[in-house]
This record gives sequence, structure tokens and C-alpha cells, in this order.
Amino acid sequence: MKVAAYFFDNYTNESIWIAGILWPVYFLPFYLFYNKGTDKINRNFILPGIAALMMASFTALIFADSLIQYLVFMTGLGILVFGSMAMSNPDKKSALDMTIGIATTILSGLILYLMRFYVYKRKTIPNTKGDTGTLLTTGALIWITIMVVMYGYIFYYMLK
Repeated sequence: MKVAAYFFDNYTNESIWIAGILWPVYFLPFYLFYNKGTDKINRNFILPGIAALMMASFTALIFADSLIQYLVFMTGLGILVFGSMAMSNPDKKSALDMTIGIATTILSGLILYLMRFYVYKRKTIPNTKGDTGTLLTTGALIWITIMVVMYGYIFYYMLK
């Protein structure tokens, strides 16, 4: 099985649209993990929104040759991410949240496959070296700035 992740390449616009579709899908499992009833704005909306955007952005970088490759990789990713989150608070609610997170990740793998295969007509993993020349373009700088602001907010929230 081979799965590849490409960033700063010819597929950036395609990946941005896919991430935009996956972002609301990933919001639910992160909302379930972060929702604590206190600090309603940060824990209920901002942190799950940031986590969902990061997960959707990473997922949108993935390319594979078949549905089974997407589903196997995304299942493992879901177990890794949501299993790790569940272990930080091992109880029945966390087990349910982990199951929902893994199912959401598998659903995202299906969406990713359908988008790549049917919308963008990608039948195989692209063979590209990437394009590091796009690193300092306006779009890349905007994206890097967004990521720096999001991570800065997370550190501020954790350290305050």
C-alpha cells in the first residue's frame, strides 16, 4: 500500500477545496472531545474549529491509488488521533467520542477518494517533486500566517 502527501505543489487549489469540505465534517468529533460546558467560546467553538481545520488540511494533502488505500490509511489516522485524545481521559464518554472520531475519519477518507477520483479525475498518486518555489507566494504566506496565528492562539490559551 502506498499513500503520499503533497504540499506546496500543483495540487494546492484542489486540496484547499477538499479541506473546505472536510472541515465541518471534522468539527463534530473535536467538539465532542473539547466540549466541557465551561469556557463556552474557547472549548466549544474556537478549539474544535482550529483542530478540525488542521485535521482537514492534513487530510487534503493525501493521495492514494484506491478506495481501500484511502480507507486503511484514514482508519489508522483516526485511531492515532482520536485514540490518543481518548487516552487522556479514559472513560465511557471518551470511548464513544473516539468511535465517532474514527468513523468521521473513515467518512473523510471516502469523501477524499470520491473528490480525487470523480471530481478531480485522479486515478493514481501524482508523481511530482513538489514546487517549493510557491513557498513565498501570496497564497502560501497567507496560509502560513493563518497557521502561525492558530498555533499562537492555542499556546496562549494553554499558558494563560
